[in-house]
Amino acid sequence: FIGRVTNPEYWINIIDINVLGSDYEGMSITVLEALNKGIVSVCSDIDANRELIKNGENGFLYELNNYNELALKIEALLNDETLYNKIAVNSFNYFAEHFDNKKLTKEFNHLLLAVAD
Repeated sequence: FIGRVTNPEYWINIIDINVLGSDYEGMSITVLEALNKGIVSVCSDIDANRELIKNGENGFLYELNNYNELALKIEALLNDETLYNKIAVNSFNYFAEHFDNKKLTKEFNHLLLAVAD
């Protein structure tokens, strides 16, 4: 754990696995950044993380405070390049599909028009 940093771009570009062990979280910018870069996330199984991570598809969820399960999921990714690559590609594709700027702008404009009516 490196603590608070002032240069997150550096760190997101050198990591292979993003671990988020929060017991409470809003929509995590860290997880979104990892998805956008195709970096595999292993996150605590809480509501907010479940919105972004589909367990075994675009990342992994582990039971909160179950550090043995966390370690096993990290080991699986480190020891199985095929699994890691599959999840990494799925992560990138998930972000592109759900958080595309044009799509989000269109949805936001639609929402504004609905509110204006």
